[in-house]
Parts: sequence; C-alpha cells; structure tokens
Amino acid sequence: MPIVWIGQAVPGGAATLELIFPSTFSKTKKEGWVGAVLALPGCVTQADTLEDAKESLVSAVKDVLRLHKKRGTSPAFCEPSEDVDPSSIVNIHVDVEGP
Repeated sequence: MPIVWIGQAVPGGAATLELIFPSTFSKTKKEGWVGAVLALPGCVTQADTLEDAKESLVSAVKDVLRLHKKRGTSPAFCEPSEDVDPSSIVNIHVDVEGP
C-alpha cells in the first residue's frame, strides 16, 4: 500500500504535488465515521458523515506535512501495523506545495 507522489508544474514557478494516501474509513456505533491514513500513525479523524471524514482526513494530512516542512523534518511514513482488508482501503488525494 504505497503512497503515490504525482508532481505537477504550476505556471509561474511553484510546484504542487498530489499525494495519494491509502486510508480506511469505518462507521462508528454512534452514527459517525472514523478515518485513518495507514502510512501516518496517529493521523486519524472522526466526523458525522463519510464525506466530512474524508475532508477532515485530507486536512489532517496537510497539517502533518506543513508541520514537518516548517520544522525541516520528514514524516515517519510506515507500513500498517495490523492486517487491513484490501477491499476496505480508500485512496485520498492531497494537494500540497512542492519543495
């Protein structure tokens, strides 16, 4: 379940990257949704609807990447620590500024 990096040139000089993160979403007992990025430990979100959970997870990934860029560090991407049913994986797309 690799992270996919797609570079895109933007007229005027800046570059953006589209990152595709394998993620999982599951319905909670209380009518909500929990989403998690498999390659970023602790990158988890919860929302009332699946669409809101996806949007919130994209925002959380952007926050993690922004923080690491500000600190000059790299995120600790990893393989999932538990077995994940491949049919439950949803790829989320995150657009970020390049280096």
